[in-house]
Amino acid sequence: MLTSRSANYNYYGWSWFNDVESSLRQYFLYRLPGTTINAGSFLFDDYSWQLFKDQIDLLHPLVLLVDTEGDGWTDHFVTAIGYDEARQEYGIYDTWDHNVHWYKWRKIASGSEWGVFGVTTFGPQIACVDSDSDGYGDPEQAGNQCPDDNCPAIANSDQGDVDGDLLGNSCDPDADADAIANALDNCWLVSNPEQEDTDADSVGNLCDNCPNVGNSQQRDEDYDGVGDLCDGKLHIYSRSCPDAYLGKPYYFQLDGAGGVYPLTWTFLGGDLPFGTSFTGPGGTISGTPTYKAIYYFTVELSDSDNPARRSTLNTSILVTDPPPPPRPCGDADNNLQVTISDAVYQISYVFSGGPAPTPLQYGDTNCSGQVSISDAVYLINYIFAGGPIPCAACP
Repeated sequence: MLTSRSANYNYYGWSWFNDVESSLRQYFLYRLPGTTINAGSFLFDDYSWQLFKDQIDLLHPLVLLVDTEGDGWTDHFVTAIGYDEARQEYGIYDTWDHNVHWYKWRKIASGSEWGVFGVTTFGPQIACVDSDSDGYGDPEQAGNQCPDDNCPAIANSDQGDVDGDLLGNSCDPDADADAIANALDNCWLVSNPEQEDTDADSVGNLCDNCPNVGNSQQRDEDYDGVGDLCDGKLHIYSRSCPDAYLGKPYYFQLDGAGGVYPLTWTFLGGDLPFGTSFTGPGGTISGTPTYKAIYYFTVELSDSDNPARRSTLNTSILVTDPPPPPRPCGDADNNLQVTISDAVYQISYVFSGGPAPTPLQYGDTNCSGQVSISDAVYLINYIFAGGPIPCAACP
């Protein structure tokens, strides 16, 4: 089967998946005639290396949605048929050159070629009582055809068990068996009874990806095992800007790290929303948008090294109408404000058969579970006498 470029050159390439899905279903029906074939799609964060290996061991090929160029955008579907445990690599069959190629099992990220965004699995339907829905069955469950779960009440698709005590990391109070409870352990998956932490960032030296530079977030954008604050590279985290609302104050701080500090943000060109401006070197965009449109622009992040490292970002801001205000409790007539007209609306409903508040809880201002004259009294007291706000006592 051939790979195909993802639709619209974005993350959502599953729309070009029909031919691949059909081929894999035919493969399973050829191997297992008469069986019901199940397919499941997962994001990388929801699918573990262990689950991937389990499927390959069962001779179940998988389809991966990947970023072959390392630009942070998906571009191909590939069929995975093997794995290399020592190098933690997945093998794919390339029907263009009829060879198997090997790539690192890692999440899609800018700078990481062949990073994985999504996984689709295929296989025969099997009996499996699985209380936590992680793909592993409840132990000692009669009739189960799936592997036993080492944490049957806590979803842990990776089935990690670093201390080998048959109790999964997710439900083991001392996962690394170093006599320090997980909640107090600064390396809960690496045995380190000494708890050494040179940079005092609450991450122990043995599991810190920058042991000599404080980085409690442990950011590692390219998944190379070396933290962004000490790998010598520049990293831009703000791949997109949040939408802005017409006539509403806007503020956004661009985010980046790495290199030699201090870092400098520079506006290179393009258009910012009318009414907003860019402030360097801190890299903020602020103001009050005055016109609805999509605005495209380019910024650059540079460090203080000589020569300076530089990284650019092409991004955009969409300016739209602000969403309507939330409907307040007590707004029986649904005009998005609480006034005496709501009390009149409640009285009309109770005594004259007028229309009911929709839904009813917007008229139940005293939280009694029903709309009655006491709700109108409650509302009048709030409006004219400074009484408690509507629904203040509701759970």
